[in-house]
Amino acid sequence: MEAKKRVIKRGNDMRKVTVSMPEELYCHIKQTAKHEIRTISQQTRFFIEVGVEVVAQQSHHRDAELQESQECESCIGFRVDQSGDDED
Repeated sequence: MEAKKRVIKRGNDMRKVTVSMPEELYCHIKQTAKHEIRTISQQTRFFIEVGVEVVAQQSHHRDAELQESQECESCIGFRVDQSGDDED
């Protein structure tokens, strides 16, 4: 009779991801991890978290600018062409 494998459930919502990257990037992360006293995995996760936050902020900033632009257009009653094509 076969022995059943024990399944250990983790009490968190963490997921494991495998990433392939260029050697140069790996060496940079490894060196930074050593300097920051982190493991390579912890350093990689930190960089990903910071990157995601920056992208989210940029997206939020663009959305706010678009909304502000649309609000100004409706206030003055006409639209200004900002394409940069000037006709002389």
